[in-house]
Amino acid sequence: MVDYAKVKHVAKLCHFAGAGLLFLTSIMRVITLDFKGIDFLLSLYYVLFGLVIIGSELRMAKVLSYFYFMNFSFGKAVFAGFIATIVFSTDWIQLATSIFFLVACCGFVVLGALFTKQEAGEAISGEGDSQAGSKAEAAPKAESAKSTESQPNANVQDNFCLLYTSPSPRDLSTSRMPSSACKKKKKKK
Repeated sequence: MVDYAKVKHVAKLCHFAGAGLLFLTSIMRVITLDFKGIDFLLSLYYVLFGLVIIGSELRMAKVLSYFYFMNFSFGKAVFAGFIATIVFSTDWIQLATSIFFLVACCGFVVLGALFTKQEAGEAISGEGDSQAGSKAEAAPKAESAKSTESQPNANVQDNFCLLYTSPSPRDLSTSRMPSSACKKKKKKK
């Protein structure tokens, strides 16, 4: 049986190599181009995509929240396939980068097919090789979820009191209940 942790580590190293290739491709494009608008912009996109890859492999929370599909091998496969198509050109460095990402796309598909259950387990539990802070952040969220389950109408009562204590000042037929009465009402419950 194939060890999931080792395969995941090799895939991470390959993904870092792909990010390096994107940076190199971008640098080569900027050096060889006449700074045409769209070509220069495409080079900046290569840098951005390389940063997304690095951020996702370093398990940066912001990157993974914006690019959630990068948590899974199938998402990485689609991203690698996308990069392979936009980088494709007759230039040697772009062709090499495109072939690399095409092979990476196939590799991530195989990885996703072999280890779907492990990836799903990591996504549900929030484990894996994520940063240490993510587990510490998960505990307060779980506790707050438990406290809201035991008191489902706690926030509704607060909002109700605020709405009830604010009738129109022109309506003289209704009296204004002071906010202290609302607090007493909560204490009784």
